[in-house]
Amino acid sequence: MANDPHVGSLIPSLFYVVELVLLHDNNTVRHRVLGAMPDGMPTFPLGVTEYIAWGSTAAYVDNKDVYYETIRNDSGRVQYLFKDEWKDFR
Repeated sequence: MANDPHVGSLIPSLFYVVELVLLHDNNTVRHRVLGAMPDGMPTFPLGVTEYIAWGSTAAYVDNKDVYYETIRNDSGRVQYLFKDEWKDFR
């Protein structure tokens, strides 16, 4: 199978390679999945087993959020600014 998820080269990479193996009680292989998984998403949008292969394409989503935090070290107490008030990290 050929697949193109239409994702450019990113650093860090959007996908990482994962192999999931399910064993019988006697430690023989019951199922094996090899595929590419996005960070933080426990699913295989791209993958292959002994019997089938699948892929995805053109899944244009907002998958990156950037937060800018203002922090300070006030005599050993590290704090962050939230709604104009300094809060201690817990």
